[in-house]
Amino acid sequence: MITGGNATVFVSNMDRAVQFYTEVLGLKLTNRFGDNWATIDAGKGLTIGPHPASPKYPAPGTKGGI
Repeated sequence: MITGGNATVFVSNMDRAVQFYTEVLGLKLTNRFGDNWATIDAGKGLTIGPHPASPKYPAPGTKGGI
């Protein structure tokens, strides 16, 4: 089990990612910086930070992406 810290998750669509974490998983959105970054409180001191893919980090589902 993970407790505490920050986890960056690269996503292909920020709107869908935030919707998934908040509506499906029921977590709390704490900050949203447009399509650049968001922070989601996952409880027990863990913050999830969805971040859009960039050329340096390929999008999920593409060659080189996870």
